[in-house]
Amino acid sequence: ATWALATPALNYSVSDFWVSNFLGWSLAPWLLYWAQRVLDDDAPGQPWPAALGFGLVAGFCTVNGLAIAARRAIAAGAGRILVLDLDAHCGGGTADILRGDPRIVSVDIAVAPYDVYVAPPGWSLDHVRDVSGYLPMLRGRLEALDPSTIDLVLYNAGMDPHEDCDVGGLRGMTLGILSEREWTVFDWVRRHRLPTAFVLAGGYVGDRLPQRTLVALHRMTIGAAADG
Repeated sequence: ATWALATPALNYSVSDFWVSNFLGWSLAPWLLYWAQRVLDDDAPGQPWPAALGFGLVAGFCTVNGLAIAARRAIAAGAGRILVLDLDAHCGGGTADILRGDPRIVSVDIAVAPYDVYVAPPGWSLDHVRDVSGYLPMLRGRLEALDPSTIDLVLYNAGMDPHEDCDVGGLRGMTLGILSEREWTVFDWVRRHRLPTAFVLAGGYVGDRLPQRTLVALHRMTIGAAADG
């Protein structure tokens, strides 16, 4: 697969999205665009956050682009989709919208209990409280999957697990560990030749997390995706 970052202009209808009623902007069209590019075997690029569900606005999510992209990908012919959610927080909104569709599965590894949910059949939700278990959990969950059954990966590459993020950070979650996470994910999708769309998600500037550090964290995702 080829990894691309360009963001196009899109024409879309608000009826296409689950939109919160108090924010006047939406980022979901970018995920939708890139998911379609992946299915067209053109250029994977970027999904969107996971806390918005049916009748529920939560976190910072205006729309649930992961759910939108998954539904659109199914409609475009994908047989089975993996939502890989490594944002700090649980993806309860995604589960709320997509539960009951056996063509969509999720690996959700959180470090904060916000938006916790009961995982539907075929999904996994893990809350890691000790940083030493984070990478082993990720590797174990990925290796337990059957890649031959997956047509598209939607990767929510949240950086809010970083220890200096005030919104979800886990003590000891360093730049080095998150870098290893990104290389683990993209090595796995490359080895199995899986089309993948990813989002630069999570991570919030604060007193302990300056913008330059957050940018460096997101650039790790881009670098891991672009390598090879």
